[in-house]
Amino acid sequence: MVAEFYIHPSTGKFGRVEIVPENQEFDKGPNLFESLEYIDMSIPRMMSKYDKKGYNMFLKSIKSLFFPNARVTKKRAEEFFSNPFNFYETT
Repeated sequence: MVAEFYIHPSTGKFGRVEIVPENQEFDKGPNLFESLEYIDMSIPRMMSKYDKKGYNMFLKSIKSLFFPNARVTKKRAEEFFSNPFNFYETT
């Protein structure tokens, strides 16, 4: 699986993130910004230094991917972020 980050076509800022099979074969179009083995939380900032709507869309995407049909409570967030298996070390 890979994380694909897309640019919003009309604003040129962050559009969406999708988790897809790495070998998925189809035209990803000109709006694909980056495809990575991990979710890079700095991507929206790389696209635009200040993009409040983009950051909100990014967070909504993350919530729907990792907490589907569940409200993100402090306890759920702490459990997720304290589990080292949820993170990929890049250094």
